[in-house]
Amino acid sequence: MLTIEFTHSKDCNKVVDRMKNGLAHLYTPCTISKTKETEMRYEYQGDKNEWEQSVRPFIAAVITDEMMANYETDWLARRINRRFNYCDPSVLEHVIECTKAILSGEHSDIPEAKKITKRMDAFYESVHQHLIDKDTFHWQPFMQFCIGKYIHYLDELSDAIFEEYQMEQEYQTLVDTLRTYVHGATPLSTELHLWYPGRERFKLCDGNGNEWNAIERLRNTKSMLVFEEGVLPAEMIISPIASVAPKRLYVYTDCDDGVIQTLRNIFQERINLRSFTQWEF
Repeated sequence: MLTIEFTHSKDCNKVVDRMKNGLAHLYTPCTISKTKETEMRYEYQGDKNEWEQSVRPFIAAVITDEMMANYETDWLARRINRRFNYCDPSVLEHVIECTKAILSGEHSDIPEAKKITKRMDAFYESVHQHLIDKDTFHWQPFMQFCIGKYIHYLDELSDAIFEEYQMEQEYQTLVDTLRTYVHGATPLSTELHLWYPGRERFKLCDGNGNEWNAIERLRNTKSMLVFEEGVLPAEMIISPIASVAPKRLYVYTDCDDGVIQTLRNIFQERINLRSFTQWEF
């Protein structure tokens, strides 16, 4: 016999209904009853093997689904607010919303998003093990004291989202700084032409077709605009071009990587993307 003691009757009613509907399809010999408004009892009359291999895993899955569906958002918000309470409320709201989106299957580009099923597995394993060890399942105490692995996953995820948010803010500040400089500075050249098949190999020319080699690019680069960490001076692309502040920037490429996206964000209406076939120099 298994007894589940709830804190709220609504949780009890949902679990009872789901178990009755689900176990009816399993054709298991059992009796499910509400002994109190916040207590249900499950009595099983079948063999031990079926209980261990089929019924108990099903009950664990129902409990897992109900707890996560009804309480995960609250757990998430409380964990983030507690761990990042020094942050602006708008930042916390952003982190919470992004984390919710990841848990619902969005933002698969973030590495931590690939682990979303692990949090469900961790929760289910905790529930299932608790059912193995106990004849009485206490709903609220279990959520408070027995889901450490699951909470650890939420913490890892919120950390990753918070770091991602900080990087986005730093990137936006960088773009704004370079854009402000480009639009306010006196151009060192009216136009520049960037031949760009990729970061490892590119060519920069002025409007007359004169190529600006690494020495020429560095000579005209403003130190206050340099942000490329871990990049050799000769390999820098964005800060040298921003330092020139051309009125028109022609980019010949078939890429849409971070370099191209950043140049587009900085130069906006001044940039003109072209195919390699239009290169004239």
